[in-house]
Amino acid sequence: MQYGNSVGPFLDRIPETPDSFAFVEPSLGESNVPLREFDPDAVQERCAAAGLDLIVHLPIEQPLVHAPPEHADGAHAYFERALDLAAAAGADRAVAHCTANRGSRDDLDLFRENVRRLDAAGAERGVEVTFENLGKLDRGYDLDTVGRVLDDCGAACCFDVGHAFEEDGQAAIESFLADYAHLVTHLHVHDVRARGDTHLALGDGEIDYEPVAAELTAAGFDGTITIESFSPDLDLCVHSAERLREAFDRVG
Repeated sequence: MQYGNSVGPFLDRIPETPDSFAFVEPSLGESNVPLREFDPDAVQERCAAAGLDLIVHLPIEQPLVHAPPEHADGAHAYFERALDLAAAAGADRAVAHCTANRGSRDDLDLFRENVRRLDAAGAERGVEVTFENLGKLDRGYDLDTVGRVLDDCGAACCFDVGHAFEEDGQAAIESFLADYAHLVTHLHVHDVRARGDTHLALGDGEIDYEPVAAELTAAGFDGTITIESFSPDLDLCVHSAERLREAFDRVG
């Protein structure tokens, strides 16, 4: 397993990444790093200088699934431009989001079609696209639907543990992993409180990560893990990674 840190839109934080992390995960998109402002050569140079690999968080604002084909074509052109930038910067993995625009979420064949389309676009560029659960949002698909569709498509999952907790608590996390841990190649970890506090350091919220480690270990998980504790205090990010390592060690 490799641990990395989310730098969000703050590309200047790449050189500050602690030595215990193997990669960084910046976020592309209009509310993060707009595609027109993402310089893949500069990012690749920063990562190389820091001895870091790269995973790219694709734009979250743009839904994956659109019913009108004209909208779908435009969305995929945007995603493919982001994938081109990711590949040029040296990324071999990217995170997309299981979301749909208004009126198209109930069409699961359309969901499958768009997953396959983006998955293939990534494969053409040598970038594995992993699909993240966002069922906590109105435009997101619920966890079971995400699992079933990704399984049908043979696509990889970025399982966001905190998002799953926000969707339906600890039971939702464990139920999803019991059925679909074999799909998970990338993990987003942060802690959450039921009252709505999110993206906290591990141990500051209510998620029990030991069952997460147990289910993933049983499934043979050996992927990448991004710490999404959104804090400028990098010691807290290191602390989160250490707590998760300890959970894996206890069940290993």
